[in-house]
Amino acid sequence: MRLLEVFAQVEIHPRTGTTCEQKNGFCPDWIVNNFGDRYVDPFFRHLELVVVSVAAGFVIAFALGLIAHRRRWLVGPIVGVTGILYTIPSVAAFLLLIPITGFGLLTATIALTAYTLLIIFRNVVAGLAATPDETRDAARGMGLTENQVLWHVEIPLALPEIFAGVRIATTTTVGLAALAFFAGAGGLGALIFSDLVFKSNVVVAGGLCIIMAFVLDVACISGVVSSCLSSGGTSSSRARPSGSHASSPSRSASGSAICARASSSSRASPTSGVPCRASR
Repeated sequence: MRLLEVFAQVEIHPRTGTTCEQKNGFCPDWIVNNFGDRYVDPFFRHLELVVVSVAAGFVIAFALGLIAHRRRWLVGPIVGVTGILYTIPSVAAFLLLIPITGFGLLTATIALTAYTLLIIFRNVVAGLAATPDETRDAARGMGLTENQVLWHVEIPLALPEIFAGVRIATTTTVGLAALAFFAGAGGLGALIFSDLVFKSNVVVAGGLCIIMAFVLDVACISGVVSSCLSSGGTSSSRARPSGSHASSPSRSASGSAICARASSSSRASPTSGVPCRASR
């Protein structure tokens, strides 16, 4: 019954008259007068859905990527499972979860998180695997352990690919979150579908989704740039002479890794073969 109530809220309101609102036109005055009361709260709910889902998906996919990097036989099964989750239509996923988790933020977050796993996981694995063998051998020759090679060499080199996956997952989730109102989670999608024929409503709600996707994408790009700049600063440092603390080989290997990354940046694949799904 709750599901029928949600669908019953999607109505087309015919208007008749001579005013801009009655003609379902684009009405700047109406937008100014109604923006604060009508769109601010759904905007932040939409942003909450995106940030929480991408953050949870990143933690899960990054952990799976580290495990699969050491045990390569796990890559296929994990890609297969996350690929199945990715192909489930978003509305169907919401409806399947409602009997288990009920209406609300939790149901939408679980479904949206599942859609980020394949994208981020494949980019994490691809980024870690792209580290040149000679770079790993140089790091081991300096005395680094396998964990030190991972955290000081391989992960810094994989950051561009990892951030590329986060970018795609973020912009995709912005679009999918517009359907989260089917799970009772609110967001800008509820406003769009509540009055589809009113141009002012569709333009403002849809425009806010586009602006959110753009801002979050720029934030991800800024993260890539800042990480590259900070890593570049590390690469300019010199290793301490023999007899210094054991951490000096780690910094030297990290610098060598960054130099190798700079020379092989053309190998980076921002999408790693994962299609972008902004809508379902």
